[in-house]
Amino acid sequence: MTRVEPIERALPSDWRRVIRDQPLLSVCAALAAGIYLGRHHARQLLAAGVSLGVATVVDEAKRRFS
Repeated sequence: MTRVEPIERALPSDWRRVIRDQPLLSVCAALAAGIYLGRHHARQLLAAGVSLGVATVVDEAKRRFS
């Protein structure tokens, strides 16, 4: 199972309990949110992903060649 600690810490304890107790419901809710965001905000999400990728590559290049 993949865990993302900053996201887990940001969630209220009630939500964490629901996610542990109802994993299928949580996956379905995340899928629905992803589909909604993908359909309505695809360009912004793609731009943000590309921007994040470029920034990561530049930071890694600076670290290796400095």
